[in-house]
Amino acid sequence: MLMNKKGFAVSVILYSICFLIVTMLFMLLAIVRTRYNVSDKLRKNVIDSVNGEIDVGNLFPSNEKCVITANSEDFTDNLTLSIEVSNGKLYSWDGESYSTSNTVTVNRSGLYTGYFKDSVGGNGTCEVNIESKTKYSYRTCADGGISYGEWYAEESYSSTCEEITKTKAESENLDTYRICNEETSSSCETTPCYRVMTYKRNAVGCNNWSAWSAWQDTFEGSSAIKESKSATTYRIKNS
Repeated sequence: MLMNKKGFAVSVILYSICFLIVTMLFMLLAIVRTRYNVSDKLRKNVIDSVNGEIDVGNLFPSNEKCVITANSEDFTDNLTLSIEVSNGKLYSWDGESYSTSNTVTVNRSGLYTGYFKDSVGGNGTCEVNIESKTKYSYRTCADGGISYGEWYAEESYSSTCEEITKTKAESENLDTYRICNEETSSSCETTPCYRVMTYKRNAVGCNNWSAWSAWQDTFEGSSAIKESKSATTYRIKNS
């Protein structure tokens, strides 16, 4: 009977020790698994963060250098700027909105900054200064395109007179024709003496305009047979 009690006691002790060892093993496994999950999550977060920075082009500056060129060296009312870079991928003129277009039409004077992202995730900038000036352009009525009002007459006396017929004036779209009559008059101070009737007419419009001239600094005015226009023009400011 005494031996049975001792065996039971030893069994309880042995089972308790085994249970404690198994419990400790499970606890160690749980600690190892928790550390692995934390490390794996941290590793993924670091990788995602690095990839995100590379995607937006903010991780490192580009080795590429950009320049800004224009479609004209002179003042023009349609100045277009282009960002030129060897391995450009995306472009922006405000540093926020990027696209595949590298051009912009100038609509103000001052500093223009171009931004780019290259094909390996780098980025860079370049800039130019734009100046403006008011310029003028003209066009005139082409040959045969002038419209005239009614003829009106002017009388004078002269020692010479070159006659121009009305038929010739109208066929050649002239504004003057002249009739010469030789006579003796107290109004004449020389001989021969001609009474000259000069007929004129004013231009009132045009139905055939020439092309607009190049932009220039001077305003020359306008009339029935000459039109003018003005515009704010731009160019890259010389250094």
